[in-house]
Amino acid sequence: MENEVLLSVRDLKKHFTMGKNEILKAVDGISFDIYKGETFGLVGESGCGKSTAGRTMIGLYDRTDGEVVFNGKDVHSLSEKEKFQFHKQMQMIFQDPYASLNPRSTVKEIISEPMEVHGLFPNKKERSERIYQLLEDVGLNRDHANRYPHEFSGGQRQRIGIARALALDPDFIIADEPISALDVSVQAQVVNLLKRLQEEKGLTYLFIAHDLSMVKQISDRIGVMYLGHIVELTASNQLYNKPLHPYTQALLSAILYRIRMWRISGSVSSCRENCQVQWIRRAAVSSEPDASTLWTSVPRRNLSGRRSTKTIMLPVIYMMNM
Repeated sequence: MENEVLLSVRDLKKHFTMGKNEILKAVDGISFDIYKGETFGLVGESGCGKSTAGRTMIGLYDRTDGEVVFNGKDVHSLSEKEKFQFHKQMQMIFQDPYASLNPRSTVKEIISEPMEVHGLFPNKKERSERIYQLLEDVGLNRDHANRYPHEFSGGQRQRIGIARALALDPDFIIADEPISALDVSVQAQVVNLLKRLQEEKGLTYLFIAHDLSMVKQISDRIGVMYLGHIVELTASNQLYNKPLHPYTQALLSAILYRIRMWRISGSVSSCRENCQVQWIRRAAVSSEPDASTLWTSVPRRNLSGRRSTKTIMLPVIYMMNM
């Protein structure tokens, strides 16, 4: 990992209008830097806004506010010509390996499409060789080039998606939950593949996931998201060895044995317009008769990792003695 900042996100917001008087604050003011050559993990439960954040960073969604600076340029202020070049440098691996591949196209056509759009390898023979090399890079072979997506397993389809993302030789890849739809036995293979490709090609990753055990294996630093905010950001080992935020502790208790187990009650609620500082509170319902309800207001962590004075309300968390 180098000290050069490749992607800088500052106070990024993405809000959606839900009806006449309701606003869903999917991403509500997140800030962080991603350094060249590192893997930045973004974790949180379903509905916290992490995928929306990734799609806004790459320009699939327009921002509501804030800025995303890649290689010194604001992504959302680029001209059409600059956007064309930007998408050669930043690519995305999508969550669903079944829906993200055109079922009517062969693997060769799927990987070839971005090269055709950007005018790379106009010679058909050279383009074919490039496709074959990409397939070999992701652990497939030349014979797979003329097959259709339905002929492959989920893990193989995700490898095809990775090969497509590599077709333009990008510097930065957003991996949006690339292993969540795969069997556990295949997940480790895909993570190891991404790590190997990073070493060979000098790639930088934003790795979005909710599987904390897998995120630890690939990430240098990790940001924890909850309801559109990043509540904790630190080095991977530090997060797992000494989580500071109670929400992070609750997430980690799902994979780590602890004397005390934290459990979060209820489901994620959407944030209304009047929720500027306080979190939506979850229902305090517990099936454990000896569980104690713990309301906590914890200082937020700023960009440097220090704790600031601004506080936010956490959801109801039950702390049970095991």
